[in-house]
Order: sequence, then C-alpha cells, then structure tokens
Amino acid sequence: MQLLIDQAKLDAALQAVGRIVPRRPIVNGTTAIIVSADDERLALCATDLQSYARVLLPATIHAPGTACVEWQYFARVVATLTSGEVALSVSASNRSLRLTCGHSAFRLRTTDKDDFPLLEPPETWGFSISAQGFADMIARTTFCAVDSDEMSPFFGVSISASAGELKVAATDNFQLAHYVADLEPQEASKGASREFETVLPTRGLNAFVKALTALGKERVDLAFFDQKLWLRSNGLVWSVRALDTQYPDLTRYTGPLGGVRVTTKRSALLEAVRQVASLPDEGRAMALRLEGSRLHLASSHAEVGEAQTFVQLEAEYPKRIVWLDARRFQNALRAQPTDEVALYLSEPLAPVALLPADERIRFRSFLTPLRYPIEESEAI
Repeated sequence: MQLLIDQAKLDAALQAVGRIVPRRPIVNGTTAIIVSADDERLALCATDLQSYARVLLPATIHAPGTACVEWQYFARVVATLTSGEVALSVSASNRSLRLTCGHSAFRLRTTDKDDFPLLEPPETWGFSISAQGFADMIARTTFCAVDSDEMSPFFGVSISASAGELKVAATDNFQLAHYVADLEPQEASKGASREFETVLPTRGLNAFVKALTALGKERVDLAFFDQKLWLRSNGLVWSVRALDTQYPDLTRYTGPLGGVRVTTKRSALLEAVRQVASLPDEGRAMALRLEGSRLHLASSHAEVGEAQTFVQLEAEYPKRIVWLDARRFQNALRAQPTDEVALYLSEPLAPVALLPADERIRFRSFLTPLRYPIEESEAI
C-alpha cells in the first residue's frame, strides 16, 4: 500500500472512528483499526463489537493494500503532523506502516488484520432523513438515557420506523424524552427491513452524531439489517448493534395530554430554576406551584435556609403543585427545541409533560414527580 492523503482529512477521520475504539481490548483486534486503500480512496474501519464505523476518504493511491494498526498511536502521530500531504506505505513484509510528512517520518508496527471483524453494509437502504434532523433527535432524547441495566431496566435508546415516521425515545425510569420526525422512503431494499423497532446503545449513536457533524453531508440513510441499524452519510458508514432488551409501551405518552396547559419562556424558566436549584438539599427537591398568573419555584435546605422565585405568566391558571428533581427539570428544559414551551400540570404525583408550545414539533419530555414527605415550606 502506498498513497498520499491530506493530513486534516485523515486526522478528522481518525478522531471520528476513534470514538468507538475501546481503550482496553475486548477481544483481539478491537483496539486497532483497518487502513485499506483501493484504486480510488482510503478506508478506515473501527469497532467495539457493538458499533462499527467506516470512513471513506479521497486519496492519491499509488498501490492498493490493507494494514491493521493500533488506533491510539496512529491517531496520536497524525494529530502532531503539520498540515499538508501525508504519505502512507506498508512494508513489503506487511509488518509496519510508514508515515512521512514534511521533515518527519514514523514507523508503526502493524497487527494481524485477520483479527479484525470486518462488516459489509447492506446493498440498499430503507429510509432517508436530514442529517441535522437526525442529529437533533438523538441530542434531544439521549440526555435522559442510560447504558446499563444496573441503573434502569429501560437502558439504551428506543428507535422505530413505520408509516414514514422515525420515533426516538429514551428514559432512565424517572424521566422520558420522545421525538417523532418524517422519513423519506428509499427504493425497496433487499434484506433490509422497511419497518423496524429496536433498542440501541447510547454511546454508539452519540459517537455517530459527532462523526456526522465532522464528516457527513445533508442526508442520512438508514437500514435495519441483521439486528443492526446501519447509518450512511457521504463517505461515513456506521452500524449499531441492537440490545437484547425491550422498552415499555409508550402509547400513554404519545396521545392527548391531560392537566393544565401552561405556556411560558424556556429561558425564563431556566433562569428561575438555576437560582432556586442553588439551595436544595441532597434530594434536589424543588417545588413547582401554579397559582393565578404566577408559576412559583421554591427549594429549601434544612441547615441553610430557603429559596423562592416566580415566573410571570400571561394568563390566569388554577392552583397546582408538584415536586420535581431540579437537575432533571433543567436538563429537560435545555433539551427543548424552542424557547416557547408548554407545561402540563395535573395531580401532585402525575407525570409532568414539557414540550414546545408549537405542538407541530413532535417532541415531548416527561418527568416523574418526587414523593416529597416534608410539609410545604412557609417560603412557598
């Protein structure tokens, strides 16, 4: 293998695939990446056995070939090189990869490429969605996801496609986020299901979104095949293996909402929560009380004191009160895609819904109230 490639493009690609490279070996080959050149381009492949990444880069290929090299040292060397063209070549014995750039030269020992589990993406793809839209869906739902069944029985991220819609949901059993967006169907795919419902690890999805920002184009293609969700954008191909778990029925969270609907500004609520959240005890309990044209927020600390503030509303509302985890409420507010938001408040122990005031944006988050045993503070 002999080729020339731009240092900045190679560095960006190595950082992208490196997000799924395990820092400690799971099995032989998983801390290394495959570097492969054909007649037109360079391919970099990485895996942690849950996710698989391949990046195709334009390069000047003088001789095709394949090598397997430890990602950590390869990425570290390329990051230190000056901008310009990098020459890559594999020794005749295929035991080392040589890098030269400017006055600098490096030689890295290669490993057995047969240890690396290469995967082939599906030949055709089921759906397409805008790259920005897909990245937004993942970013606004995974804030409440967990990747361990020790933390929640509903770990990972639920993703399903049907009737031209992509649905993404995440929960840690205390809060839930749910997002729906339109899909564009591709030509009927051989072996790739046009409808699917699966649960995927959060880490692999977040790693793809970060790689998508650096290397993707305007669209993302999707296909579910062989218990993996495949994603493709530009020269970036990614797969995430389905988890052996099942999400709860989310129907109750996707239908009509009950309770008092309160519209306000996310920015005003965030500022109020930030102030009140500076004082609560270790339980992070915060009271949210609706009364008239004010939404009161309050917290207390048994050994320090009490905090309270309110957000002025544009309408009169009946009295409602609920106790929430202040940090979870902040995270749910930050995830909202618009500044104009709506709160649905019902019974003290009924889930609180938070969503854009413009309900054409099909994003919702829910918070489970706290069972707060202490009597209501005089500061409220």
